[in-house]
Amino acid sequence: MAHVSDKTDEVSVAEIVSTVWRGRGWILLYASVGLAIAAIYIMASAVKINRPVIYYIDLNAITNERYPGGAAFSPQNLVTPEVLSELRRRFQIDPKIKLREAITAAYGSPISAGMQQYYQRRLEARNLSQTDLAALNTEYKLELQETIRSSIQISINYSLMGIDAAAGSAIARALPEVWTEVYSTRYNIFADESITPISISAVDESMATVASVLVVDSALKTVRKGLKRLSEDNRVTGLISEGGFSVAALTEHLNTFESIYFSTIKAASFQTKDGVAAAYLNVTRQRLAELMRNVAQYDTALDKLLGPRQSTFSTRGGGSSVPQDALQLGESGITEILKLADRASSNTVIYEMLDKRQKTAFEASALQKEFDIASGDQPIAEVGIPRPQAVLALRELTKHYNGILSRAEATLRQQFTTLYMPSAGPFVTGSFLPSWAPPMLVVSGAMGALIGLFVALFANRSSKMPR
Repeated sequence: MAHVSDKTDEVSVAEIVSTVWRGRGWILLYASVGLAIAAIYIMASAVKINRPVIYYIDLNAITNERYPGGAAFSPQNLVTPEVLSELRRRFQIDPKIKLREAITAAYGSPISAGMQQYYQRRLEARNLSQTDLAALNTEYKLELQETIRSSIQISINYSLMGIDAAAGSAIARALPEVWTEVYSTRYNIFADESITPISISAVDESMATVASVLVVDSALKTVRKGLKRLSEDNRVTGLISEGGFSVAALTEHLNTFESIYFSTIKAASFQTKDGVAAAYLNVTRQRLAELMRNVAQYDTALDKLLGPRQSTFSTRGGGSSVPQDALQLGESGITEILKLADRASSNTVIYEMLDKRQKTAFEASALQKEFDIASGDQPIAEVGIPRPQAVLALRELTKHYNGILSRAEATLRQQFTTLYMPSAGPFVTGSFLPSWAPPMLVVSGAMGALIGLFVALFANRSSKMPR
């Protein structure tokens, strides 16, 4: 029986290549269609990609998250409603746009990445002990924190605002300028909080009643505190008022006013024994008793911490004393060393407690003096009290004090012309195309080419079929 050959059913490689070549038009067509569809999708998606404008600034005169005057600072101060409202007015931004969502400010520095690489290379060095690694990590954390806390990263999502990158860059530059202007004019961020001006009306405070005297008494304490603060600040200690009073001269003027006028007026006012005087004496008495109890508690705690210690000397047969550490170290010696170590670790606590006790004792002493003046039994004649002269002297005193404070504020403000310095940018971050765009183009082109190949093979097979 003859063998029938099946060569007619076989397809050679040359025939496949020839078929593909003849259908190359279909392959290119469908590959182009796949690439076109992918490109359209990528372009539509690229419009929605957030490519913010980034702007870095270095903080000036702001240390430990505090403004020059001592007020707390936060990066969120740059995006407060007052700042954003002024920014919206300057650039005529549509009120419907939510600037708080499009503008962000946070701690950040452009050199943090380079710093991380620097310490990474140091950590990769060989023969580093655990102590060295711990020291490097601590050093890195401290330096990174210090670097980041001194810089602000401003991010502007301009696409969300419906503007272009150029307008977004302009807004990024203007934001710290607006922040500086708003906070320097509307908030007291330059003047020291401890020397905030006080205002006393000489007409309202006639010192004819106990209530009026107590108001003046509180104001004089504030004046004394402010003058002390001015005298300790080398930047403003040489200022003088319009009347020619320096800080030292005004302090002496205050002492004279209190000794000649106010002490007499205060003592005489409390002889009326009205309700205000009785309430003041009662509150003062309770406060004084509380301070004395606090002092007693500090004394008890200090006695425990500084109590008697066991002698570190021992006697030998001849009656001579020798240091205990000259003997063989035994269990008692180890116990003594542990006690000494514990005692050394408590030194900080002792110093802090002594400081608190001293401040409490000073406050109690000053309060006792006030209580003695207010509750004195020695009668004072009302006829000889110079209240009109005292009112005039008080008016002059407060006038010169407020004048010096105004000049101090102006001096401190002139030292800080701006709160920031430009560091880097502004620049647009990110790529116009998403990261998945190249793979998608490759896959779409390949799928289109594959579909074109199937179409080419089908068309070739159809052309060979008998009709």
